[in-house]
Amino acid sequence: MTNFEILKQEIQSWYPDYAFSDEELNGAVRDLIKFFATGALYTYEAKNKGLQSQENSVKSNK
Repeated sequence: MTNFEILKQEIQSWYPDYAFSDEELNGAVRDLIKFFATGALYTYEAKNKGLQSQENSVKSNK
């Protein structure tokens, strides 16, 4: 079973009374992946900016 299929099952388990079409489930999984990927990217960029500003502070204190 692929990760994509696992996510589809997980989304279906959140709303057991709703009959999702394959198109709706595929869209929901893609949106979920985009959401987490975007969050990871922002976290990565924020961490790198924080490290760069710390490095700049250390350099300016020398």
